[in-house]
Amino acid sequence: MARLPSFVMSHVKELESKDAEAVIAVFDATGYYLFASRNHTEAIGYSPEELLTMHLSQVVDPAEHHPAWVLRTISVFYSGPLKFSSRLI
Repeated sequence: MARLPSFVMSHVKELESKDAEAVIAVFDATGYYLFASRNHTEAIGYSPEELLTMHLSQVVDPAEHHPAWVLRTISVFYSGPLKFSSRLI
């Protein structure tokens, strides 16, 4: 697993403290998971450990690949978190 910058992990911890049921993920610039919260297992059926070997396109329904990719791409250039629609999961 890639080591995430401390400011990223601080933000993840802040999000988790505000909503214990949040499904939080961090991706690299190409769409691979760098972090996945424990809630992914219940939400999409993959454990965080499994997701760390996967690409976003392997998890998102093929019909939603383009919107998910656009959202992920925007998030690379955006300084704050972006909420994914539940229909992308």
